[in-house]
Amino acid sequence: MKNYWTYFIASLISLIGSNFFIFTQGWYLLEITGEKTSVGITWSLFFLPSLLLLPMIGILLDKFDLKKVMINFEVLKILIFLLFVPLLKWNPDPVLVYALAIAYGIAFVTYYPSVYVIVKHLVPEALQTRYSHVFELSLQVANIVGCVASGFIYEQIGFLNLLLISVLCFVVGWIGMTFLKLPEREKSPSLSVLLGGYRDVYRILKRFRSDGALSQRQFLFGVLHQFPQAIILVGNIPIILYVSEIMQKGPAEFGVLDAVISIAAAVVSLFWSQYHEISRTRSANILISFAAGAAVCLTGFIDGSGLLPYAWMVVYGSLLISSKILARGAIVRMIPPLQMGTYSALFQTCAYSLMMVLFLCVSFLTNHVGVTGLFVFLGAMLCLYGVAVSLLYFPEVKTNRISVEPLVLKGQPASVCP
Repeated sequence: MKNYWTYFIASLISLIGSNFFIFTQGWYLLEITGEKTSVGITWSLFFLPSLLLLPMIGILLDKFDLKKVMINFEVLKILIFLLFVPLLKWNPDPVLVYALAIAYGIAFVTYYPSVYVIVKHLVPEALQTRYSHVFELSLQVANIVGCVASGFIYEQIGFLNLLLISVLCFVVGWIGMTFLKLPEREKSPSLSVLLGGYRDVYRILKRFRSDGALSQRQFLFGVLHQFPQAIILVGNIPIILYVSEIMQKGPAEFGVLDAVISIAAAVVSLFWSQYHEISRTRSANILISFAAGAAVCLTGFIDGSGLLPYAWMVVYGSLLISSKILARGAIVRMIPPLQMGTYSALFQTCAYSLMMVLFLCVSFLTNHVGVTGLFVFLGAMLCLYGVAVSLLYFPEVKTNRISVEPLVLKGQPASVCP
């Protein structure tokens, strides 16, 4: 477990640096363009590389030196920021911000799939559901620190100097990754092997259609459970506009509000890590999904004065993150260890596709329906997800074990997950 906690701390510090950029890029674009649609565009561009590269990343995580892959992507983050900071100081053009979003999206592409892989490799089988919930805690801690610090630092020293602080976080994350001890694999990935990731995705989908090697229920289950993650990220756009238009505040207040959400989410993550057996039940998943959708819908109607917005964001964060945690835990239980990278990359590709569609929809709607309409739209999407969960539930629990058929790729041994 020492390896797990080493990764936990290193990735936590690196993610804080990532959040400095992620949570302030929208404010920077609003500042230099004054266009609300630019916020959604930059978020869409940030996830575009993930959509295109994740099948290849799945092969990297499954077959090659995992430690080396993670270190190299940390170094890539450092180089990207060191390149773009001088360029933006010389010419603060929104096109450069969009280019930075794409470049950093490439460097960030391994993060979410690697979480699944690390849990499978470093955590005993009986504890994998619990530690997938514990890892959610690191996300929320990074969000709390990143949100609060980025907002205040942004107002004091500006966006570009904030990116230099991000570089320091990436350096610490890079150093921490060097202490990881992971199983040795092939050292030098070839282009043909990497492109095999796309062939694997095609093979999975082809067999899904033909002989049922990947059952319809399992495949739709994995795709369906990307909805909560997508709603959480896309929800940042209406929250930014809520702070700007309804609360009439700036980046610092947005950071505090988002930190309240993350604190509530962190507490909920601890709850689910202790009572993870509840998260396996059908009723918990359906109830949380509908409750989270209702909370998102109502957010746009909350008055922006006093302490009410902060109190409401506790409810918002608790329900929304619970929906995400239950979905992630179920996916971890379903996918075999030897194919975790490939399948998590496939499902994450679906998540990013969904995010890009939602980001573009929200960008279009910002000038037509207002902040309240955006929250209602996203909440309705989450409620539809709840309906789908009630109709297509993931594999049943039998004596505290998930009963599923193993997902087998051609030429790979079968494996059964708990």
